[in-house]
Amino acid sequence: DQVIEELNIPSILQDNYNGARQAVQYLIENGHRRIACIAAPYSDPEGERRYEAFVDTMKEHNLPVEKRYIRQGLYSIESGCKEMEKLLAEPEKPTAVFTANDNMAIGAINCIIKHGLKVPDDISVIGFDDILIARHFNPALTTVRQDQMAVGTAAAELMLEYIETKRVRVKKVILTQELVIRDSVKKIG
Repeated sequence: DQVIEELNIPSILQDNYNGARQAVQYLIENGHRRIACIAAPYSDPEGERRYEAFVDTMKEHNLPVEKRYIRQGLYSIESGCKEMEKLLAEPEKPTAVFTANDNMAIGAINCIIKHGLKVPDDISVIGFDDILIARHFNPALTTVRQDQMAVGTAAAELMLEYIETKRVRVKKVILTQELVIRDSVKKIG
């Protein structure tokens, strides 16, 4: 799930950019205009693509990308909670939060609830990955599904092809992602 330019090997990638676009687009379609982002560490190329998609989608809809609504997390529940604390301290709270992964989304939801607010009634939250707990969490998390089984299958197929033929036809396989709509996003306005 990474491109290593220095090595001449194929890569199996998930389309993080378009997955994130789907998520942000869904928030916008549901009436959200003050959308915050808890982004991934800037050193992570896949997380960076998710953030770029957030910015591009907001701009395409003429919505402001406000610095006060952008936070950087560390892919953990604790980090999601910590960054959500900062967002809740803003005089005008966001109506929705896009997070770079489900762990950060769970942390953000826990923080929102700790402050006496409700998800999605007061603030909608959307995650990324569709980890197992996402469908069992309360509220069930709207998220972008990354199909790890498909990544493994595609990698195994490329490896078997190489073993049999000593060559590989493709250098990069990009797998699409699916938005999974559950209970953590509310239509407003």
